[in-house]
Amino acid sequence: MKFIFGVLGVILTFTNSFASVEKHVVVSMEVHGRNNAQDITVHYREAGQGSVGRPSVMFFHGARFSSDTWEQIGAIDAMASAGAHAFAVDLPGFAKTTGAKLLRAEDKAKFVEALFTKLALGKVLIVAASMGGTYAIPFITTTPERVAGYLPIAAGGLEVAGHQLSRRKDLNMPVLVMWGDKDFPESQKAKTYSSVFPQSKKIVFENAGHACYLDNPEEFNSQAKAFYNEVSQGSGLDQ
Repeated sequence: MKFIFGVLGVILTFTNSFASVEKHVVVSMEVHGRNNAQDITVHYREAGQGSVGRPSVMFFHGARFSSDTWEQIGAIDAMASAGAHAFAVDLPGFAKTTGAKLLRAEDKAKFVEALFTKLALGKVLIVAASMGGTYAIPFITTTPERVAGYLPIAAGGLEVAGHQLSRRKDLNMPVLVMWGDKDFPESQKAKTYSSVFPQSKKIVFENAGHACYLDNPEEFNSQAKAFYNEVSQGSGLDQ
């Protein structure tokens, strides 16, 4: 009996070591059209500790969701179990994060930079769903050297910047684009990624819609973990 409880204790300890915890941090930044620096109380979830030489992971949610979404499908804990220091944030004006919703691309880039600096993050693999891409793309545009990789899920942000970015020569980070087969994976929006990011690859989820990670969370987590390992090893994407 003592042996059984001992084994259960080890299992529970191992499992809980990857469980995300809720935290908050105050980020100060200049917002266009406002005279003074704005303090934004940012709510986020954190799991894992990571290790030297491996990038952190940051999840950006879509417009109808929050950091809770990544918790509910097990994505944060899955990345932590792969050895990542994983984070999922409520974006400004959403869920538990204060402040107004940011509209301008330059403000979104400044927010991401301020957040990453506050959390003392080095290189980061950014996972962005839908609207979350409108935060990821401006940051990638201004600070590509801090981006270890990008995993957009039917993500926005390229509609305006895509043509300009396609001329850049410094966007060589590995990119794994995810799309649901019911969400026009062959649309021009989807095709733009290959012209902007030379090291990009696309996965299409069967019987899945816009939020394909909700339709098949197990497959999403599996693919995301595999991509994280590729990025961490510096091997990029299979050609």
